[in-house]
Amino acid sequence: MPGATVLHLTPQGITERAFRQTDHFIVIREFYRDPDAFMAMLFDG
Repeated sequence: MPGATVLHLTPQGITERAFRQTDHFIVIREFYRDPDAFMAMLFDG
């Protein structure tokens, strides 16, 4: 949702985080950059 605030929970508390810094965004971005290499990394180690 445009303009939404993304909150990140840590042992130190709650912090605001840009959506491009979330784990989900980073994983999906890496998959889209090179799906074959991404899948090889997952299954071949």
